[in-house]
Amino acid sequence: MSNLKQKTYNFLNGYWYPVFIAFFVVVGHICSVEIYSMAIIVPTVCAGFILCKDLKFFFSPLLCFYYIFSRESLENEAFYSTPSLICYGLMAFALLLSVCIHFILYRKEIKIKNFTSSTLAKGLLALAITFMLNGLSSIETYNVSNFAFGLLIVLSLILPYFLFSINLEINKDTKKYLIYVLILASVVIIAEFLWLYLNENVIQGGAIQKSTLDLGWGVSNNIGAVLAMFIPIYFYCAGSSKHTVLFYLGGVLSYACVLLTLSRAAILFSTPIFISCVLFLCSCKHKQRKQSIILTSVLLVAAIIVCICFHDTLYSAFSHMLRAGFNDSGRFAYYKAGIKKFLKDPTFGVGFGNSHGYNTSFVIVAPNYFHNSVIQILASCGVVGFAAYSYHRIETIKLFANNSNTPLAFYIAMSLLSLLLTSLLDVHFFLIYPAIIYSTMLCIFERHTLFEKENELNK
Repeated sequence: MSNLKQKTYNFLNGYWYPVFIAFFVVVGHICSVEIYSMAIIVPTVCAGFILCKDLKFFFSPLLCFYYIFSRESLENEAFYSTPSLICYGLMAFALLLSVCIHFILYRKEIKIKNFTSSTLAKGLLALAITFMLNGLSSIETYNVSNFAFGLLIVLSLILPYFLFSINLEINKDTKKYLIYVLILASVVIIAEFLWLYLNENVIQGGAIQKSTLDLGWGVSNNIGAVLAMFIPIYFYCAGSSKHTVLFYLGGVLSYACVLLTLSRAAILFSTPIFISCVLFLCSCKHKQRKQSIILTSVLLVAAIIVCICFHDTLYSAFSHMLRAGFNDSGRFAYYKAGIKKFLKDPTFGVGFGNSHGYNTSFVIVAPNYFHNSVIQILASCGVVGFAAYSYHRIETIKLFANNSNTPLAFYIAMSLLSLLLTSLLDVHFFLIYPAIIYSTMLCIFERHTLFEKENELNK
């Protein structure tokens, strides 16, 4: 390998490449110059597929790229103009071509057995099949959006697991590298979110206006749900690195941002998860335990003082959420509509494209949701889909139950549980970016635990 190729390879597999990706994602989003950032990022990803024998380099583009899309661009007609679409098409073609080249060049490195022998493979394949078969028995109302959305969720939820199973070398650095990229992805979202607060008229009359909390790639509820998933990752780092204070404060900041989204579902479920992470960090035996306990005590006292001294200001700021209280925001109507759809065709469901509860508009890849993952699966995929989902859920519980003796297992479980719980009150499980995080974390956790067990046996 030539000197230039070697340097490029080292960069793509090193710790500066995720920083490179995160930087241009944030710049592209904040400045609404996504197409220029893409023009810089995409060639590096193509180079990665061609030069790297496995997909370690792909963590950062996969987990960060989605957050590049801003509200300003998505609301601008120029984003959808013919020249822009041609550019997006060419970049997509280049990526697809480089993926094909990768699997041709490194076909000997592909280990399909890693996927077929994995604990979760059967459940994920069952999910993939049932999602693709959504609405199959409703022939008279079946349309292309059923297939399109089924394919989209399969690509988001199952493809990352499959790719990282068959073409990723697991070693002692893999887990550390993924955690590093997850932290950077969180930093990207926090940076974009705080920029929104600083540069938009978010606070009016002392009250946070939830309707203004839109980053383009996601509204307040979506932002809160994803940030909630990253909270346990910070606390894992706080307990396993020398920089306890830094990562602890990162977890606190992430939770604070969840509060600032005014997402009631995210706040409802991230709060007990945040508390659980703090208690676990302070109760586990590790070098930073004493420091963690002291820091927790100091922050708890500080939080109480702030709440007392700034009671009126905080009440005013969160007045939108406090006024909403336990209002269901139409959720029960969604649930009722979803159950009716399920009863209409209980076998394969009415399909994602025909799952509209309140209108008949044709949407190619974004059907109306029922704001509950269980009801959504029942309505769209019927009992067949629900059986596949239940089987997958049982497999994931077994995976963590059989590997529950490590801090990593606890924190990863808390992160995934956060997504599953918020998805009982919203649509997050069926969105691209949470699904990708879910799939990637499951795969690396499973493969890393297997790697450690094999190492123990070989000692």
